[in-house]
Amino acid sequence: MFEAVEVGAKVEKAAYKKEAEKLRYDLLQAQKRLPEAKVPLVVLVSGVEASGKTTFTNTLLEWLDARGVQVHAPWDPTDEESERPPFWRWWRALPAAGRAAVFLGSWYSQPIVGRVFKELSEAELDAALERVERFERMLVSEGAVVVKLWFHISKAEQRRRFKSLEADAETRWRVTEQDWKFHKRYDRFRDVSERALRKTSTGPAPWTLVEATDKRHLTLT
Repeated sequence: MFEAVEVGAKVEKAAYKKEAEKLRYDLLQAQKRLPEAKVPLVVLVSGVEASGKTTFTNTLLEWLDARGVQVHAPWDPTDEESERPPFWRWWRALPAAGRAAVFLGSWYSQPIVGRVFKELSEAELDAALERVERFERMLVSEGAVVVKLWFHISKAEQRRRFKSLEADAETRWRVTEQDWKFHKRYDRFRDVSERALRKTSTGPAPWTLVEATDKRHLTLT
């Protein structure tokens, strides 16, 4: 699966400038139609660590009318969230009709990480993914549009980016012990993530794989 987004796709600066202007216009027009259509838009920005998810989200906010977009970047569940059903925290963050919500991290994170670190069995992972699929189908049946983006970079590129961030005094804080812990399990993450994506890429809510090595290509995709 991920081999398809490891082909070295790049976009030249001149081509990017031309295409970016058109894409930004198209996105704004699409956003303007959301209130008229009374459609809630749910965007999941997921993928490999250091693949540019935050940069992409910031660019999206610059291009759109930020008044109609909410961004959620959840960490570990709070005590309040832990005392309630797993999807409660996500229900609270869903957008109203005519608005958009971007989830930087989503309901996929916990099942994938849990399986990578063997806190979940394969059967428990599959059960969690079935619940996710039902949740997304329900959102679509209620009129929502669900866009799922998975940003991918290779293990070598991830290591290069971590090293580059650590070499700069102003950015080294962005690389944590957990990042390196995840990097050591890159191959495991890749296998579990592929299983998750295959099981949850459905007609109503398909996954879009994004090759994220080249930032201009990432943005236009």
